[in-house]
Amino acid sequence: RENGICLWAVIIICLEWITMFCSQNNQTNQEGDQHVHWKDVNRKSAESETKNTPPFWVEAVFKNNFHSLPGIFAIYGLFMAPFGTYIWYADRLHKTTWPSQLLSERNMSILIKTSYAGRFLSAMVELWLCYDHLGGIIVRDKRHHMKQKDS
Repeated sequence: RENGICLWAVIIICLEWITMFCSQNNQTNQEGDQHVHWKDVNRKSAESETKNTPPFWVEAVFKNNFHSLPGIFAIYGLFMAPFGTYIWYADRLHKTTWPSQLLSERNMSILIKTSYAGRFLSAMVELWLCYDHLGGIIVRDKRHHMKQKDS
């Protein structure tokens, strides 16, 4: 069971690293003065090379700079899922964590499971950002090949 948790942790960490690379690399690949911040998905979709409009869940998370219910939920999951997992397993071993002394086991379970759902939403947004970045790379590559054929 612990190996399964380690595998999921590695997958999530790798997804976060890949997403950070894609989102930051996307900013530097803009031509001219078109520097679009990675959180500005509405402007990005209008000016991107792939012309992909973000799915509704991505727009909902990024709406008002994460100041929306889905945005707060995703950020809660992003930060609390790892912490909650640590608390959950440390508490099962030692019963000495401060959250377990403040909250009932039922309330802790609800908060941790809610954080997992929020982390799932964050992962879906991260996967879309990676997908969008990959689509941009493919479009740029096709344009490059077309220019080479025309030359």
